[in-house]
Amino acid sequence: MHFPQERPDLLEPSLQGLEERRSRARPWRLGSQFWVAFFGGAVAVAAFAWMNARRLDAPSRVGGLIVAAGVVGFAVATVVGAIFTDGVDTAFQITYRVVGVLTFLVLHRLQQSPDRIYRMRTPGEEQDRYEGAFGPGLAAVIVGAIIQITPVVVIAG
Repeated sequence: MHFPQERPDLLEPSLQGLEERRSRARPWRLGSQFWVAFFGGAVAVAAFAWMNARRLDAPSRVGGLIVAAGVVGFAVATVVGAIFTDGVDTAFQITYRVVGVLTFLVLHRLQQSPDRIYRMRTPGEEQDRYEGAFGPGLAAVIVGAIIQITPVVVIAG
């Protein structure tokens, strides 16, 4: 009986880059982006989702769609806020939160496939796969809210 010669490079292409992925920063859970969207608006959640997509090794097309969704969400919240509210009042706060959550739904859908691939390729328990999002999420909320509110304050001025 003849056995084929052993080839150590047989699995090399499928394992290529595995160590690089393990050494990168872990992504954040997709669900945690809801809170960034609710408190920070479309700009905050788009920036947070874009960084997360990079951590998930998502295709560049996904990153471009995330940026586009953030721009559209920012524009809608700004226009609606400038037309239908008097500065930063309760109506504007509700508007930018609703638009932020709607933007989150789009961004969540865009990241689902890369997140599913990440979970399949990453061994270990669920809590070990993801990074804590509190600090980066809080920073995104603060900066995103300032960016979201500034044009409305200037227009209502």
